[in-house]
Amino acid sequence: MDESGGQILDVPTMRDIDFRALKQFTVFIENRVGMLLDAVRRFEKGGVTVLGISISEASECACVRFIFSVPERAREILDLANLPYIESDILAVESPEDGHPLFGACRALMAAEVSILQAYALSTPSGRKAALAIMVDQIEMAIETLERQGFHVLSEGDVRDY
Repeated sequence: MDESGGQILDVPTMRDIDFRALKQFTVFIENRVGMLLDAVRRFEKGGVTVLGISISEASECACVRFIFSVPERAREILDLANLPYIESDILAVESPEDGHPLFGACRALMAAEVSILQAYALSTPSGRKAALAIMVDQIEMAIETLERQGFHVLSEGDVRDY
């Protein structure tokens, strides 16, 4: 039973360390000098590597999208810092042998009628190929499509402890 008196169900889900998507954290940070540095410093001190970052700003607040090496630890750091955030799934794809990840991914996803909602460069463990973070409207279809086209879709296990 949980604390509200309801029964806790042990239901397996698709998401585990080998799920072929990463967690993206959209963090809302006050748009003031030094606030981004303060946030990044917290992750580095907590042993969490920032693998990807994208910033959209407005006059009062910046929406900073992060992909981390250890999402569970990043979540703890964000909670302790009282920084508001939203979590979502995002794909991280390594380029196929031809080395054109953006063009190839866009072409493959367009053919499958999958819309790209966000995209930005991603750092991967040393020795790996170029990578791209892509948020799509149909994640399972995108994974199947990209893998058929020779892309390697990274899992949390691929980037953990990077």
